[in-house]
Amino acid sequence: MAALPHPSPGDRPLVVAIDGPSGSGKSTAAEAVQALVPGAVVIHLDDLLDGWTGVESAVDAVATQVLSRLGERRVLQHRRYDWHRGHFTTPAVVPVADVVLVEGVGAGARRLQRHVDLMVWVDADATTRRDRALARDGDDYAPWFETWATQERAHHEREQTRRRADLTFWT
Repeated sequence: MAALPHPSPGDRPLVVAIDGPSGSGKSTAAEAVQALVPGAVVIHLDDLLDGWTGVESAVDAVATQVLSRLGERRVLQHRRYDWHRGHFTTPAVVPVADVVLVEGVGAGARRLQRHVDLMVWVDADATTRRDRALARDGDDYAPWFETWATQERAHHEREQTRRRADLTFWT
């Protein structure tokens, strides 16, 4: 793997957006990069979603609570949704890092583009994605899968995320 450019001290960190449909392997890709890049931080957009209909609010939240503030080079916090309780709870902490990986549906949204240095699209065939998503989240996700899939398709089509990605991976 080629080395990622390393920001100078005081600069904002390098930001990599990892987007794609549910079950495509976004979290796995982010974890793989994090393992290869010492000190890289992963922000999961699932933590910022306002339940099953929160794609757009998560994009806005990551922009205002994290990405627009990375140049401050200090520990930040962002809201965190508790999927079992159905509301936001204890904030997530974002430590100072030279590389920040933002993964989840919406990470490649156009309104985040000015904060993102590299956008990655991760995908797999529809059956594989569904099987992975349901295996990962089980009974909690099953009744919402189609609702969520419809939202993410509409979001990705409107944003042209796949077409605008710098890199595309099939898993």
